[in-house]
Amino acid sequence: MKPSVLVLLDMREYPDAPTTPAGYRELWRELEADLVRRDLRTTPTVRWDQPGHGAVSVQVLNPHSCPAVLDERTTFAVCGILEPPRLKYRCGTCADAGQARYAPFICADCRAVDPARRVCDEHVVVLDLNFARVSCPAHVPACACGQRATFWCSGAECQRRRPWCDTHRRRHPGDPLTSYCEGCYQQRFPACSAPRCASTGSLSCEHQADGRACRARVCPRHGYRWQVYGPHRRGLVLCPSHHAVLPRLSRHEIAYQILAGTAARGRGRNRAPRLPGLRTIRHIFINVRRELVEVAEIQDLMRAAAGRAGPRNRALDELIAEHRAAWAREVKEDADRMEEGQRHFGVLQSLLVGLGQADLAERIRLSEFKPHANQLWVRVPDEIKARFIGRQGTTIKELERRLGLKIKLEKL
Repeated sequence: MKPSVLVLLDMREYPDAPTTPAGYRELWRELEADLVRRDLRTTPTVRWDQPGHGAVSVQVLNPHSCPAVLDERTTFAVCGILEPPRLKYRCGTCADAGQARYAPFICADCRAVDPARRVCDEHVVVLDLNFARVSCPAHVPACACGQRATFWCSGAECQRRRPWCDTHRRRHPGDPLTSYCEGCYQQRFPACSAPRCASTGSLSCEHQADGRACRARVCPRHGYRWQVYGPHRRGLVLCPSHHAVLPRLSRHEIAYQILAGTAARGRGRNRAPRLPGLRTIRHIFINVRRELVEVAEIQDLMRAAAGRAGPRNRALDELIAEHRAAWAREVKEDADRMEEGQRHFGVLQSLLVGLGQADLAERIRLSEFKPHANQLWVRVPDEIKARFIGRQGTTIKELERRLGLKIKLEKL
């Protein structure tokens, strides 16, 4: 049978609320006897004050559809009961003082002893707004020096697991809410190794010695990028000391630095960058040592550099294997280019002899032939450059006209 009256029982002001179904049935019999004598259409909320016990209220949910006359045959349905809130999570510190307060936070040390013990918002201790790790006043973390901790270090070594006090705090230069201990700060923001420089050494020297990088920290102002990979890729970083000795390195040492420095850039799953081509390395020798080295000889130097690193260096072995075929093609292409360049160079010498400059023809040397640019590069000693060029460039222009090529002087 469908109930005639739907009600909501409000027990929030009744501290002695029943705790069993039988107790609620007994209470409802008392309330129902009074309800049937009322017009619930005009007074949908009825309140009973019971001295010494509190107050109970009944709210009619369907006053407009209630019967006009209520009697013992009227059916009621209690759709819900509003009870006073129960304090489930209690603050342990407040409980020790005889108080009861809601506690939303969990102290890890307290939980290990009593899982039900919590911390309220008044007693909780939060270090640097890190709500993932809070504590009660009795278990505030201590710094390594014994003082009360004030923050969790955000560095790579501590990873917010080690607490520190303000004495050891180093704040992030751009984020005042992030702090580090001294060790992690130096690791994250190392000082530049240049004298009297207060900048952060964000670059690490990549000069190789005995299979290990120098790793001296330098700032961008004092660091040097050795552009061995061309202008569009980041070159090897050198500190001021190793940059200063770069021109004094031998051919074998330069080849080793390029090869070992490139191999060292491979970390974990990251592949090492490709080595520069042999012709690019040829220009590196020109820029660093002011000398020309044949492409075939550069290939031998790179192979010898790999052997110097030892037979167990897998990174170097893979790097050499990856470039072996390309190097062979470069050597062959360079040999073909030089053969064609020698023919043009022979014509150039003959033209000089025809112009009465036989002594110049004997002293100049072929440097390189670039067919794609239609350029013949030659080495001319400084003391005869003026004669080779001629007054206002007349001699070299005439040579270029007859040769059909642009003549470039190698600057060494």
